[in-house]
Amino acid sequence: MRFDNETGNPDVTRFSDALTDNVVERLSTLSKGRYGVIGNARILRVPREQRDLIAIGASLNAKYVVLGQVHSDGDKTRILAHLIRLPEQVHLWVVRADRQTLGDPLDLETELAQRIADQFSSRVTADAARNGSPSLANH
Repeated sequence: MRFDNETGNPDVTRFSDALTDNVVERLSTLSKGRYGVIGNARILRVPREQRDLIAIGASLNAKYVVLGQVHSDGDKTRILAHLIRLPEQVHLWVVRADRQTLGDPLDLETELAQRIADQFSSRVTADAARNGSPSLANH
């Protein structure tokens, strides 16, 4: 799913969208054929209040979804990324990053996308080995 900008600052949407794209790219690179990554599907861009994870999983035949948020409070920013198994909606892992500022957004997008993908890729692979073949929806 698209990383949600929950800061109230429309300028952060560019960062959250770029982070989403970077996570898709890193997960795709790390998959090495072990799982598929679905990106840019129209249904994945629906607003948060209209999301139905079970319907999304069924329509895309996805077994996992990545949900993300960007929050801020003053000069502090928190980025959360959740790996969820569908259709049960079981949280498998959460990556959290706290920053004083967004600093250089390009460097931060790259760093966070790599960290998220590294941690989620291994968990998807391990979970899929126990529960069936994976397909990961993100974006």
